[in-house]
Amino acid sequence: MKLIIAEKNDAARQIAERLSTGKPKKDKVYNTAIYRFDINLRDATVLGLVGAGGIGAPLIFAMSSYRWNEVGAILLGLIVLVLIIEWISAKIRVKLARG
Repeated sequence: MKLIIAEKNDAARQIAERLSTGKPKKDKVYNTAIYRFDINLRDATVLGLVGAGGIGAPLIFAMSSYRWNEVGAILLGLIVLVLIIEWISAKIRVKLARG
């Protein structure tokens, strides 16, 4: 019985320490900000493709003008941009997870 109470007290102490630092709240805010940035990048591309402006607008203009070399270059640029952002986001998330 004493062992169970000691474990509960230790767990409660660890939870209290963790919550008192404010670190979990900061981590959630940073993770949400990174996630929203990723989503906004993709949304801007899609909005451009449907004609509402954004990153995809040059792509749709090149496609409507049948400039396929330019379309390929823009698509490659968008893919590289998304991959770089994903890589940076993953690095930041790992650092946040480690503390």
